[in-house]
Amino acid sequence: MDLAKALSGYVQRIVTHRSISGMRVLILDDFTTQIVAMTTSLGEVLSSDVFLVELLASTVLRVEPMTHLSAVVFVRPTPANIAALARELGSPKFKDYHIFF
Repeated sequence: MDLAKALSGYVQRIVTHRSISGMRVLILDDFTTQIVAMTTSLGEVLSSDVFLVELLASTVLRVEPMTHLSAVVFVRPTPANIAALARELGSPKFKDYHIFF
């Protein structure tokens, strides 16, 4: 199996995970944004009930909550991302969070 196919399958499993119901927001970091862009089409992501794709850095700045959306977070476990996630979870803006590394 080639790497692109494996990554594409992982992204699809993340956004269609059975524990996540309803509309979703996909939250990425700079690195995982490149992974998703290279392996998965926007149509594939949107067909999985993903309503919005955002960078982790911009969700921390979001003022208005979107509590009708479940957050699917796919980021690298770096100190900066963990700190950003801690800030986000300290003031949650989405219905629930599903975190994948």
